[in-house]
Amino acid sequence: MWQLVHVSNSLQGGAKQQFPRHVPQQQHSHGVHAVQRPSSRKQAPLRATTSDDAANSSSDLLFPIQDYFHLGSGDTIPMPQKRPDVGPLADFDREEAICVQLKALQANDQPRYDHGIEVMYRFANFDPFQRSRYFGKNFDLGQFERFRRIMHIPAYKPLLNHDSWQVLSTLKLSEHLWKTRLHVVGEYGRDEAVYEITMVQRLGGRYDGFWFTESLIADDNDWKSAHITY
Repeated sequence: MWQLVHVSNSLQGGAKQQFPRHVPQQQHSHGVHAVQRPSSRKQAPLRATTSDDAANSSSDLLFPIQDYFHLGSGDTIPMPQKRPDVGPLADFDREEAICVQLKALQANDQPRYDHGIEVMYRFANFDPFQRSRYFGKNFDLGQFERFRRIMHIPAYKPLLNHDSWQVLSTLKLSEHLWKTRLHVVGEYGRDEAVYEITMVQRLGGRYDGFWFTESLIADDNDWKSAHITY
């Protein structure tokens, strides 16, 4: 066996270097064992570990999470906070899910441009990898930008920053599928439009019981006859 020991070296200004030194071994009948030197350190008595000890030891390893940046001048600036997203919730019933979307469209550009359309997109019940008839026509809506552009065409623009809406009728197709006709008065009362919104309640999976928008179709002859390729 070899053990590292310290010896003085005058060539290095008195610094200590480490050199190996042979440690005598004791022969036993069943093998070779190193001779153990007696330790001068006193061992603390063993005791049972409690849950408080584990909590204290883990808390010592954690650093407090700071919500600000330190600048070289000594000043601090707050860290950007994650924006709360408005979207489907298990607490929303069918009518509340519709109201949340319409209220977001009423303040479409708050807190940022086209935020109301973003909320509509989160409620949209379509597969982004397949074509959808959300607007009544067969479109590829996998990209939000395409969805956003359709919301800005004349048939749907009255919804953006509209003044008011009114429910005209409601039709129950099944326990989990409803159609609602809405009359919308556009911004400053300049335009009026009628829309048919279909709400569907998902069953099973992560969003079990959540209400989503199956379709939003404008009751507009120009839109029905329009040719848009997406």
